[in-house]
Formats: sequence, C-alpha cells, structure tokens
Amino acid sequence: MRFAIVRPGRPPSSQSSGARKFSARLHAEAAERYSDGVVQEGDLYTRIIWFHAGGLGGQDVDNIIKPIHDALIGVVYKDDVLIAQCLAARVDLSAGYELKDEGLPAEEYDTLVGMLAEAPQATEDRRRHVLYVEVGVLAAQRVAFGPPDGVGP
Repeated sequence: MRFAIVRPGRPPSSQSSGARKFSARLHAEAAERYSDGVVQEGDLYTRIIWFHAGGLGGQDVDNIIKPIHDALIGVVYKDDVLIAQCLAARVDLSAGYELKDEGLPAEEYDTLVGMLAEAPQATEDRRRHVLYVEVGVLAAQRVAFGPPDGVGP
C-alpha cells in the first residue's frame, strides 16, 4: 500500500479558516486517485513536504499536518490513529536543496519536478507552493536521533 499526491497550493494551518475547505478538496482529489481500499489496521507513515518559493507569512510546518491527515480519513486509512510516524518538512525553493527520487514512481517524480521548476516564476500565489503527501505501511519501528538529513556536527 502506498499513496502519494503532488498538488499546487499552500497548505493551510490547522487554525486557519481555510483548513476545512482545503481538507475537503484534498479528500476529493485523493478519492479520485486512490483505489487500493481503505487501510483498516497496521502502522502507517506519512511524509508531508511543502515546497515554497518565498512568502511564508510565518506559518509553522507542524500546523499543516492535521488538515492533511484529516483529509485522508476514509479514503486512504480508516482513522489517522493508524499513523505511527510522520515526517513534515518545509523547503524553500530559493535556497539550495536536493531531491532524491528513491522509491518515487517516475510519473509522480516528473510531476513534482515540473511543478517545482515552475514555482519560482509563477505569478499566481497558489502556484508558488507545491505540496507532496505520501502515505505507506511502516515496515519497522525505527528511531533515529540527530538531523533527519544525516548531516550535522
């Protein structure tokens, strides 16, 4: 089981007035694209990456998680209590970053790369943000300490 979606747009904070509308749109998009059936049990992981081309407005990355998790209930998983591990990241496209396509299907990778290439030049604010969401079965409970990118002092 693996679900992934790439879409333009800035994810809202869980406290914003647009969170419910966003969740409803993401729920509908996920339902159109995902047909593996709702996961009823087992541990899942989520990877949420928000790419932006500037203009953050002070939004915290931890506040975007809940509306995304809620949107996938009933489509990808029965309940978000099944999520045992979550990685959330905010990536500034104007700073240096590295993409590794390990495990990402070619179609999704191509879509992501295309959106990321367009984002810095986009005039419409919605297109200056790209959201990647992935859900999968957690193979093992692994705990790692230190920087998540493996680079550090």
